[in-house]
Formats: sequence, C-alpha cells, structure tokens
Amino acid sequence: MTDTKIVNWTQVNGFFDVEGVTEDTLDKLWKNFDVENLDLADIEFKIYGPNYNSSIRSDFAEGIASFQSIFNRQLLFILEDKNPYRQLQKTDKENFLFYISIQSGCTDVILKTTKPLINVLAKKLKTMKPCQICIFFFILAAIYESPKFYETWTEYSIKKQQLEQERSNAKFEALMKLSESDVFKRFVNSQDYQNIKSLILDDVSNQQIRATNELIRNTADVERIELNSESYNVNDIKRIKETPDEDVIPSASKFVEGEFLVTSIDRLHYPYIKLHLKSVNKKNATVDASLNCEEGSLTDEQIKLIWMYCEQGQPLNFKLNETIAKDGKIKSAYVEYVSTLYQSKIKMRIDYNILRELLKAIDDDRLP
Repeated sequence: MTDTKIVNWTQVNGFFDVEGVTEDTLDKLWKNFDVENLDLADIEFKIYGPNYNSSIRSDFAEGIASFQSIFNRQLLFILEDKNPYRQLQKTDKENFLFYISIQSGCTDVILKTTKPLINVLAKKLKTMKPCQICIFFFILAAIYESPKFYETWTEYSIKKQQLEQERSNAKFEALMKLSESDVFKRFVNSQDYQNIKSLILDDVSNQQIRATNELIRNTADVERIELNSESYNVNDIKRIKETPDEDVIPSASKFVEGEFLVTSIDRLHYPYIKLHLKSVNKKNATVDASLNCEEGSLTDEQIKLIWMYCEQGQPLNFKLNETIAKDGKIKSAYVEYVSTLYQSKIKMRIDYNILRELLKAIDDDRLP
C-alpha cells in the first residue's frame, strides 16, 4: 500500500485501514496522491429528464462558465489572495481550468476540479505541514461533496448518528475515519483551523452553494438532478430558479487613499486583524479593512502606529485596496499602506520638489 499511487476514495479508505490516520500517514498519503488522475474532489452532476441522454442543452454551458468563474474565486480565497475578486491573469486562468467528462445513460457531467485544487494547495506547503495540507484538502473535498455535508461532517461528534444513517460508501467511510482520528480533532480545534475556517472555508462553502445554484438554473425540462450525494426534485429545482442569490460579486476594485480614524481593532483571528475605520474627510463614512500582520506588506513600525493611534484616537493616512459590488457597496478592503499625516505631507512635499526640479530642467533644456 505504501508505494501505491492513490486516485480514488476506495484506495484512501483502504490506506486508512492499513496505515491508520496519524500525522506521518497523512504526510505519506499526500505524497502518494496521483495528481493527474486523482478524483477525490471532482463534482458529479446528473440530470434526469426526457431530453437528457448523454447530452446537454446549449444554455447549460452558461452554468458551466458561471461555475468556472466562482471556482476561480474559491481558489484565490484558498491562496489568501488580497483581492480574490480581481481579474485573473492569463497564467491563473490556465492553471485554474478544469476538464469536463460526460458519461453515458442519463446526462452525467463530471467537473474534474481535483487537479487545480491540489496544485493550489501545494503552494501552501511553505506555511503548512503536509499532514495539515492533506486535512485541508479533505475538508475542501467535503465542501465540494456538498456544503450541507461539510457542515455536518465537521460536527461529526455531535451528528454522528445522522451521518451514519445517511451515508454508506468508500468516500464517507474514509472521511469518518479521518474525523475520528486524534490528528484531525487537534487540527479542527486549533486556532489555525479557526482562522482558515473564518477567512477561507466559510467563503468557499458559500460560493459552492452559489455555484450549484447556477448549474441548476441553467437546466430545463428536468425531472431530477443529483449533485454528488445531494438530490433535487422538481420542487427543489423550481425553488432555486425562482430565488436569486444575493448579488454580491464585485464588479470592480480600486485603490483609495485618505485620512481614517481607527475606531477599533478585531484581533480574534490574529495574525489576521480587521480594522474598523472612519473617514475624516467623507462625512464619517466607515469601512472594515483587513490586514495580515505577518505577511510583510507593512513594517513592524507601521503596525505599531496603527495600535498607538487607535488608542490615542488620532487619524492616520491609509491606502486601501477596495473591491466594489455591483450595487456600489464595498465588499472587502485590504490595507496596502499606512503612514502618519506628517509623513504623508513630507512625501507630498518631496514629490512636489521632484516635480519642480523636473519642470526647471525642461525649461533649462537640460534633459537628454
């Protein structure tokens, strides 16, 4: 088993039976994943109806495109991108693409999302142990199984009987064995996991609900839909089509610079902190801005300034990266730079002096 490449849930289940579930075995499992053929986080979407037999309507392609767009944002959340709603660069688009397989019988569409997900998680090995990344991956696989299952599974000790009655296959047996292990319990009870859940997993789960709804809305003449372990009847499908999701997808991002009072600091998920800012110049407009104290985008001196000026009730000059929803509201903001008002005025004076010297050089015809 040690040298066997892992591609499916039956093999994961067998691996846990033979090797057990410990930090060392999860390290080994992560290294034994066959990334090219792994299917643990793939999404199976079955459509039943009179006109569906290994075929899809053209409007379903719109649902796939919407799903890809949401999947892109999920991967940026996992990477802890400062602006997960930004326009993707060409390399990002290529790396985030997933393949689609259509099976015979009913229309059975498989979205092969595992490979890009694994490749994104591999980039986090610099800050997390392989065993933690492996658990992180299984939690994401549970979300892609269904957000409802993810919520129940992570509360397994509370809802054990409910899960055991509802699920019985290699996937769920493997996830149950993982959730019963000491290494899993330590991880989900740690502050690191609480940070990941608050900053990444909750958003990924909410976005997955939206992605599922987008797929369902772009079907027609359907009798039943199965998405992994979840089943949707005619009434479920009708309800989803008639109930639009809250339109919170930002349409733009911009940099804003100005004077703000730091009215309070939320450090529940330190080193990630949230600053509650009140604008000095815009009729006391408020905004919540995030900051990772250990990322290095701000110096230790700048971070100390924030705490000191919050206590003193004095304004600071902030440069914020804001993402704006289609309704004009600020979806999120991230601190790019901070300085005292004096430092900002000095910088402006220096910039003005440079401009004045440049204009003088032009007048004197001294430029090359």
